[in-house]
Amino acid sequence: MFPENLGLRKGYVLRMGAAIVGLSALLVLAARLTPFGTAVGNWISMLDRNGFFVPEDSSVWSFRETVSDSGSGGYWLYGEDAAAFYAAETRGGVERYSRITRRAAAEVDGFEPHDFETWRHYTTLPCGDVLAIYAEPVEGLEFLSCDRPEDSQTVISARYRVPGARAKAVETALLQRFGMGALVWACCGYETRSYGGFEHDRLRQLHPFLSVSISMAGAGAGSGSDGQEMPVLDFDQIEYFYVTVDISLV
Repeated sequence: MFPENLGLRKGYVLRMGAAIVGLSALLVLAARLTPFGTAVGNWISMLDRNGFFVPEDSSVWSFRETVSDSGSGGYWLYGEDAAAFYAAETRGGVERYSRITRRAAAEVDGFEPHDFETWRHYTTLPCGDVLAIYAEPVEGLEFLSCDRPEDSQTVISARYRVPGARAKAVETALLQRFGMGALVWACCGYETRSYGGFEHDRLRQLHPFLSVSISMAGAGAGSGSDGQEMPVLDFDQIEYFYVTVDISLV
């Protein structure tokens, strides 16, 4: 009975259903645009996706993934928050990323948030006393110069020197603080057995694979095969030893 009423009721139900679905979609969208919704999305991603992480410089409340990895790793490639843009690098399973503030990005010609090659902000690193800027000065070590090599993986190369009479103390400091190898005889002088280095948050944020290497060398007469450690190294007989600190992309 009353089929006309049934038709009206069906139409009413359909309209109400469509309205509810639309409202739900709007609520979901609104939730995602709020800090709480952003946090929920990030928490779910961290639980559900093996490669997902939130940058230390951001937070679950503000970080938004903008480009995802197309593979099965669950990584994000690019993201952002109110203060900065982020580019992820997960080489070797290590959670690393680059960060550039929105203010700095505005000063980079041709900057594209989703094209890391356009960032190149690491080329604006201050060229100066690298140890003093990013690590700690070494007593007795005199800063000489800083260069930006062209067409090289080395972004910055800083050069220092120390008189032979004080070189032993500098060598010891570089060994203890930065893990540099000891001086050994090689052909026509002395050089370090292995490079030293250090890490710095600022460098890692500029590019996840910026690396620092520290070496020491001094010319001197002697005998022995390459790599053979000389029994006695008379520092006083060598006028200057030179230390090189390179910041490079590896």
